[in-house]
Amino acid sequence: SRDRPSGVGHLLCFCLSSSLAHAGRVVGVARAVAAEGHRVTLMGAPGMLGEPSVMDPGEFTLGLLPEPPLHRVLAPARGQDAGLDEVALFRQALRDERDAIQRYQPDAVLFDNRRSAGVAAELEGVPSFSLTNASLLGPYCAMAPTVAQFAAIVAPTVGLDPEATLARLGGPAGAARTRPLLPAP
Repeated sequence: SRDRPSGVGHLLCFCLSSSLAHAGRVVGVARAVAAEGHRVTLMGAPGMLGEPSVMDPGEFTLGLLPEPPLHRVLAPARGQDAGLDEVALFRQALRDERDAIQRYQPDAVLFDNRRSAGVAAELEGVPSFSLTNASLLGPYCAMAPTVAQFAAIVAPTVGLDPEATLARLGGPAGAARTRPLLPAP
């Protein structure tokens, strides 16, 4: 109830805003939520969120966050080196998103292809949901989890033993213990 009238919530939305598909999906959800009387704030680079064909100027509050150029984000999917330091990108994205969550005090977080926002929401104690099903990947999709991380995260969600799953995937014994993937803030 973060100092708002009863029944009025605030949704903070993060997306890879240089992509028309991701920006369009987030704006579509934002419109549906706003039509129910809730407040919505969009976070991202101006990118497609600044395009009048996607969103009317002033339709939503827009908070700015940096993101790498789309061609560099897509390079690994094309077998190319993006020249991005994924760990540094993730850490910066996580700091930026935690700052935004603290600043805007949302009741929930929505993210689409900005997976670090889900981690930021969890660290800030705010419920979150994703419009993509690959939330194990890096902040912009290029960074995949290790086999051990995959086993530790995914196996329990489908009722499997992480160590047995890791063994079937050919990973080292004992590596699938559940442990934080990031240092404590």
